[in-house]
Amino acid sequence: MKHGVVNPEQIDRTLEFWRKRTARQLTNEDARQITVNMTQFFEILAEWDERDRKPPQSEAVAPPLKKRA
Repeated sequence: MKHGVVNPEQIDRTLEFWRKRTARQLTNEDARQITVNMTQFFEILAEWDERDRKPPQSEAVAPPLKKRA
């Protein structure tokens, strides 16, 4: 998904899923926003996970310190 563009099938699936779980009348725009927000949320989680799996920058780049005599 790029820049909030959601295809009609995604809209339909989102409406089907969420209409069963809320009494609120959802629109296609609601479904688009839900899809975009959920996608962005999981992108952030994936980014954090990737960052957490990498060693800290200081450990990966800096050589060990030498003791002075």
